[in-house]
Amino acid sequence: MRKIKITLVIVPAVIFLTTLVLIMFNVFEKDPSNTLSTKNIIIYLINISFWLSAAYLINKLSMVFFWSNLLKQPGKNALAKLLYRVFSMLMYTFALALIMFGVLTFIIPETYWFIILLLFFVGGVLFYDKITDLFGTNRLNFEGSYNLGDWIELINSKNGVKVTGKVLDFTRKEIILQTPDNGVAFIPNDLKNESIVVNYDSLDVKNEFKICIAVHPSVPIEQVKRILTACEKQYFLNNPIDKYKNAVVTINNIGEKGIEYTLTFYIKPFKDAVPSAVKDAIYTNIVSQFAAAGILLNNGIFEFYCEGEHNLINKIIKGLKNIVLFGALNNNELLLLASGTAIRKVKEGEILIKQGEPGSTMFILSEGLLSANVTEQEKEIRVGLISPGTFFGEMSLLTGEKRTATIKAECESIAYEIGKENIEKIIKARPEVLNEIAEVVTERQRANLLKLEELHNKKENLSTYMLNKIKDFLHMH
Repeated sequence: MRKIKITLVIVPAVIFLTTLVLIMFNVFEKDPSNTLSTKNIIIYLINISFWLSAAYLINKLSMVFFWSNLLKQPGKNALAKLLYRVFSMLMYTFALALIMFGVLTFIIPETYWFIILLLFFVGGVLFYDKITDLFGTNRLNFEGSYNLGDWIELINSKNGVKVTGKVLDFTRKEIILQTPDNGVAFIPNDLKNESIVVNYDSLDVKNEFKICIAVHPSVPIEQVKRILTACEKQYFLNNPIDKYKNAVVTINNIGEKGIEYTLTFYIKPFKDAVPSAVKDAIYTNIVSQFAAAGILLNNGIFEFYCEGEHNLINKIIKGLKNIVLFGALNNNELLLLASGTAIRKVKEGEILIKQGEPGSTMFILSEGLLSANVTEQEKEIRVGLISPGTFFGEMSLLTGEKRTATIKAECESIAYEIGKENIEKIIKARPEVLNEIAEVVTERQRANLLKLEELHNKKENLSTYMLNKIKDFLHMH
């Protein structure tokens, strides 16, 4: 239900109910001896208030529950305008007729009743907006195609200034908007009349928003498009709101600042999400994911932050250095590990590992976005998202355990795959590394156990248990 100003309903409702009780219980008896006695005048006022408040409430409730929805149907604006005026004036004309017939028969001769009612109805339909503005009452805004509760944008035709907000109220003097940051804006009607009105709740509004960035030409185009697509996917998977179609990444221009890319995404704004907040979140993802790929912002352009970053081995080594699991490895060991690392490129929807299958490798996501899914009672449930710089599958690498989740690509992604043979050479050459690796794995397992509320059963011997399990798998006893 649309919000309307509470006093516009409460006050007439109180009047209606109060006068209804007074009439039903015949609190005031009519004085037949004097038509204009004080008691009779009170009775007249009670009856007049009853019928006028009843007509007002019917109009107000019909506006909230029916007319505002009819107005939004494309091509029916003019028809809705006429029908609403006719319906509204019929209610008031009917109320006036009852007042004349039942209350004021002594004032107006019967021969003039029909003419008065006809003039009242026709004049009300023709001058409805002027009458409602005169009394400062809320009404449906047919000319501007917006109603209470709609999100609109006012664009001043003279200076281009934009004001966006949710319509809280509009009167003959101003329109009151709730801004996206929960502030309140009072827009005088003379400024509103100078503005173009965009109604974001209208069915035919174009819900297209763009994010533009510049990237150095040394960064492969395919890589940039993959990362930008993943950034948009990451937001919408974490914030399940409606969007009309998938995002599109295009090259907008090639200029002094490099290649300019445009990420276009589509949403129904304000009802589900504030566009500026969506952009802020996606920009945050862009900075994070580009940084994970070794691409940083420099003087307004994203570029590789050090020489040789685009060299594959250097890139893998950088990725390994950022993984806490390999924090104890020296440069030679990292080089050895990187040299044996495989590159896995997966398409959107492709499964990287499957729950329950055996495995002896782990992965580090370099670019893209993956989801972790578990199957329970034959139903697949997404339990989390994996963003660039995150590693997974270490239990299968170090202990040979079966995969505990299905990892699926939410968009085209690139992951580094590290096999048992690579890490086994390093650990056997320097066994003390194993203790630190086991400790990291233990902490990750402990965190998982805490989430599952199972830590009280295993936490005492978890470190020893994990160390022995890795030794058994690597044949180090």
